[in-house]
Amino acid sequence: MRLNSITSKSFFGVLPFRNRGASASYSRFSTALRTYGLSRCSVFQQALLVGVRPTKGLYSRIKHLPKFTGAVGFMAGPNQVELISAFLNSPESQRVHHLQIGITPAYHASENALYGFDMSTVLSLFKGQRLPRLKSLSLGDCYPFGAGSTAAYLRGCALGDITPIFEAAPRLEILDLNGPFCLSRPVRHFKLREINVQIDPVAATEATLSQQSLDHLLASDLPLIESLSLHCCGSTEMLLDLPRGFDPQRGMPKLTALSLENLSRDSARRQAALQARMLAG
Repeated sequence: MRLNSITSKSFFGVLPFRNRGASASYSRFSTALRTYGLSRCSVFQQALLVGVRPTKGLYSRIKHLPKFTGAVGFMAGPNQVELISAFLNSPESQRVHHLQIGITPAYHASENALYGFDMSTVLSLFKGQRLPRLKSLSLGDCYPFGAGSTAAYLRGCALGDITPIFEAAPRLEILDLNGPFCLSRPVRHFKLREINVQIDPVAATEATLSQQSLDHLLASDLPLIESLSLHCCGSTEMLLDLPRGFDPQRGMPKLTALSLENLSRDSARRQAALQARMLAG
């Protein structure tokens, strides 16, 4: 599993970022970005990073408003609700292919949030929206930005209800979820190929994911999904059960990689048997 889609080719190095000359038009997002301050933004490997200041030799300074960028990262997500709303309601969102919304270690330290962050308001912005070209989406902790070890990983970035994403992004292929989330019902998506979940519980008694959300995820209709993983970066006493009726052949016929941690002993055995069967074809 990738640490985060922001470190992969799915986010960077794919689409052009044009950082020359003034923008020909002023969308709601470009106006909001100017108000936010271009000095608080940067470019890294052709992606626009909102909330990461330029640094010599790493993150480049933005001289003008971008004419077009296929990759955008909002790196102080909980405090960028208005910016993200402006983006989702502007033409830029219709062109974006790769999107990251979360928090960096620097933002975490500046806010001194011992118990993490709540991104449910940000996730609610996706309801009723349309991102027709979005192919990869990463939500939650952006720990590659300055985290030097596992101990430095951020904790407790609660994402909220991710259900609206599946309708908002019909061409989504890769979904990275770095933090606890809720899925309020089973969903249907015809392009999704990969779901990566990484959760770091703050305490041993904290649930990594509700049983209901796991049930809804595994009951979803995802005909092209190939890889589904849930990784827990800490120990917890609240174990999950693999639904008794779960059969990948029904809603996930192309699934070949299933890796769910934090399962009860019986569920872990059944998962191993399912994985062996999928590998055997």
